[in-house]
Amino acid sequence: MSAKPTAFHHLLATLAHDGRLLRLYSQNIDGIDTAMEPLRTEVPLPKKAPWPKTIQLHGCIRKMVCLKCYRVSNFRVELFNGPIQPSCADCEDNNNFRIKAGKRSHGVGNLRPRMVLYNGQNPDDEAIGSVITSDLRARPDAIIVAGTTLRVPGARRIVKEMCRLVRDQVDGVTIWISKEAAPKGKDLENCWDLVVRGYCNEVAQYAAMRRWDQELEHSKTKHGNAKVRSVSFESVKVPKRKQRQLLLSPVSPKIPQKVTGSKRRIPRVSTGSDTHKVGKAVGKRQVQIPQSIIDIVNKALG
Repeated sequence: MSAKPTAFHHLLATLAHDGRLLRLYSQNIDGIDTAMEPLRTEVPLPKKAPWPKTIQLHGCIRKMVCLKCYRVSNFRVELFNGPIQPSCADCEDNNNFRIKAGKRSHGVGNLRPRMVLYNGQNPDDEAIGSVITSDLRARPDAIIVAGTTLRVPGARRIVKEMCRLVRDQVDGVTIWISKEAAPKGKDLENCWDLVVRGYCNEVAQYAAMRRWDQELEHSKTKHGNAKVRSVSFESVKVPKRKQRQLLLSPVSPKIPQKVTGSKRRIPRVSTGSDTHKVGKAVGKRQVQIPQSIIDIVNKALG
C-alpha cells in the first residue's frame, strides 16, 4: 500500500487526464495505477456504459470478496494472517439472525482477495467483454502494449483484435514496449509498427511528459500572454545505465490494404518537413512518425 506510481504510471495518467487515453487494460493486480484519479476504476465493473478508464483484467488485491454472498469490500491485511481463509462478517450476522428467528442456517462464506488465480474466472468477464466491444467500435487510432509477455490467452486475444483494427486505419499506429522481444506466433504476425526494446520507465523518462497532477509551467510573452514552456530532452533525468539503451525497430510489413479505383497508396514516413518513401512495393500501409519522436529516438540512441 505504500508503493508509489512509477514514471510510466504517470505517463498513462497524463494521457488520461488530457483526454488522449480511451482505455487502459491492466494485467496488474497491485492497484497502483488505479490509485491515481485519472486512471480510477470501479469494482465490480459495471455491465453497461459509462465505464471507468481502467479495466482490471486480473482483478486487484486492494479488494476482497465473499465466496458465498459475493459482497465486495476493501482488503484488510490483518484478516489474512494464516493458512485459513477468514469468515465473512456479513454472512455471520445474517446467519445468526436466521438462527435466532428459528430459521435454518444458510452457512457462512469465506473471504479471499478479489483477483484471478491461474485457471480462474474473472467475475467481471461479461462486463469486460462489453467494454472491449465498445472500444473496438470507437476505432482507436493507436495502441501501446507495454510490460507484458502476452502469455495469458485472454490478454493476447484482446491485443490481437485491437492491433488488427488499428492497423486497418491509414494513420493507425501500434507500439510494443518491453525489455523482452515481441512475442512470436501466427496470430500476432504483422502486428507492430514500432518495437521498443527497453524498460517502460525509461521510455517514460525519454518522453518527458508533464505529470498529470502538476500545474502547467507558464511564462509571460512580451505581449503579456501565457506561454507554455516546452520540456527539453536535456532537462530530463535519464538513468546512467548505458547498457540499457532503448532499441527501436520501426516495422512496416506487407499487409493487404483496401484500394479504391485504380490508385494505390505508396507508403511514406513523415519526418518533419521532409517526406521519404519507405518502399517501392504497393499494398503497404502508411505510417507517420512525428519529428519529435524521431529526435528523441536519435538522442536516446546517441
